[in-house]
Amino acid sequence: MLKYLEKSWSLISLFLTLALLVSLSFLPGIARPLSLTVMCLSLAVILTLTIRQHTRVQRAGKVSRQRMVGGIVIDVSDILVSMAAALLAAWTAGAYAARAAGEAWGITAGILSALGVGLVVGFCVSLSVRWLWQKLTRPFLAKAAWPA
Repeated sequence: MLKYLEKSWSLISLFLTLALLVSLSFLPGIARPLSLTVMCLSLAVILTLTIRQHTRVQRAGKVSRQRMVGGIVIDVSDILVSMAAALLAAWTAGAYAARAAGEAWGITAGILSALGVGLVVGFCVSLSVRWLWQKLTRPFLAKAAWPA
């Protein structure tokens, strides 16, 4: 089951995102619960696959159990910190863009501008936080002889 999920997760994620975008247009009432479900499912799959990758390396005998746990803690905290920062920044920027565009051009323009600005800002913040996190944790990974 996990091998299938590992191979086809990008396609599943794409379909879930498209379903979320379609629900915004046709069934706006289910958009919020659907987006929360998609986010929780994505986070669960990402964490599962990250832990699985670390356990594979440990079972192959390349690192000790303590190093494996350290790598899992660093990777999981990286995922959670970057996701939280991206969500906060995208939410704030999207709300501001929706308010500004909504007053000028109407509600549809407000929604579209919020989606676009939130996507760009969230992506940029996520990349920046991950880059900073890797710079901060690289000394530990080099010291632990963990494959970076």
